[in-house]
Amino acid sequence: MHRLLALLWLLATLGCEERPPAPVVAPPQPAPAPAPEAAAEEAPAEEAPPQPATVLEVPEEPRAEATDGEALIPHLLDDPARAEELLLRQAAPTAWQVALLAQLAVQRGGAKADVLPEGALPQLVPGAGAVEAGADAWVAAAQVPLKASGAKKGGAPLTLPFNTRVKVEAVGGAKATVAVEVAREVDFGPEGSEPTRVSTRTIHGTVDASWLAPRPASIQLLEHAAATQPDTEEGRANAVALWHRALLLASDEPAREGLLRAAWAAQRASSVISAALTRNFAPARRARLAWGCKGDVAGATWMVEARATKTLPAAVCLTGVDAREACDFEPTDRRRVRQEAAARRARTGVKEGPLLELTVDARRPRALLLAGSKLRYQDSCADFEELALDSQAATLRRLKLPLGQAETVVRVAVPQYHGMEYAVLDAPSERRAAAWMRNRARYRWTMGAKGQLQLSLQPGDHDFELPPDAAAVTVAAPPQKDCLCNDDQ
Repeated sequence: MHRLLALLWLLATLGCEERPPAPVVAPPQPAPAPAPEAAAEEAPAEEAPPQPATVLEVPEEPRAEATDGEALIPHLLDDPARAEELLLRQAAPTAWQVALLAQLAVQRGGAKADVLPEGALPQLVPGAGAVEAGADAWVAAAQVPLKASGAKKGGAPLTLPFNTRVKVEAVGGAKATVAVEVAREVDFGPEGSEPTRVSTRTIHGTVDASWLAPRPASIQLLEHAAATQPDTEEGRANAVALWHRALLLASDEPAREGLLRAAWAAQRASSVISAALTRNFAPARRARLAWGCKGDVAGATWMVEARATKTLPAAVCLTGVDAREACDFEPTDRRRVRQEAAARRARTGVKEGPLLELTVDARRPRALLLAGSKLRYQDSCADFEELALDSQAATLRRLKLPLGQAETVVRVAVPQYHGMEYAVLDAPSERRAAAWMRNRARYRWTMGAKGQLQLSLQPGDHDFELPPDAAAVTVAAPPQKDCLCNDDQ
């Protein structure tokens, strides 16, 4: 009995003792690289496949991992998706970072944030509201609803963007009757940024006279006023409004950065993200490419060459044309089809003169960013026709658009038909547009029936990705084949 009690006492004593601390284990160290073997010449190791080059030429500062303070601003300006990725990595995000993340999620989902309520805006244009009948005036608000004469009841009013020029026809109380010219069709030559012809229609309606000014706004005065606002709550709010107007007027990178930094200083997360996601270029809805036209292109009928009859309209544009030189190695029936098509084109009187026609949303007067990339065959001799884009020979052209409508027709004389892809890029900057083009040049493509390139993925192309903040409407025509091919190749 005494032995049993002694054993129980011993077990209780051992159970009350503290556990010894766990041994400290050093983190595993990487194994040293093996020494090169002397007999390496007998079995050379396979070379690692080359890694794709970085296509986004982002400066060192934006590529840093820091997200504290203003270190996130370069990310937001250059790559909002990268900024979102860095914010999501934060183990303990601040309230400001959470607000930015929330606005990124909301606005990238399609919701738009007002930069600043109109009622809180400072006097941006001296003399706003003091307009007279018979004189010109300019819109002094971010946008003004225009109740058009003869508009359908219950329909959405037209909106006139900041600094739109109008003709004041009458002033009565708080309302002004105005006339505004809106572009229906815009033509550009082969060079230059200004249109060669603009076809407009006149819209009459009434607006709030207090939002009109007798003089246009100046980008220099807006930027100066924004930069010299006092460092107070009211001054920071005014700076946001002024930079917003500067961006509406200029639609360029300096104004976008000015707005983002001003909104950051005012701690307005919605305005910060709105500036980060702002597109500086007008988006296109459709694109088509003509080999050549005859007559007045403004009223021309677009016709696929294969469906063209012997008797064509007086004004016509031919698309879907294959005017390439026939190679000896091609099938006889294909060469005969090309020869017959060339003879038919000669009889119609349609001469080569490539023309790009676009349908563009021009409700806000912005620039149109037109990119041109050369196409070539990966292998002219192969039965399966794969194409490559040459980013080194690519061009970017900025075209100035006047105020237009939701579907304004834009025609551009382009230098080449065959072997070119033309793209209207909807991107926040030319830099992001160039990144989009360089990335696409890394892959192979095939030609769709309507002239759109389709991705031809290879077994190793598992990392295909385009910048998420750039989109495009594209159209292309196939390049000339290398006629040095023969049946033995």
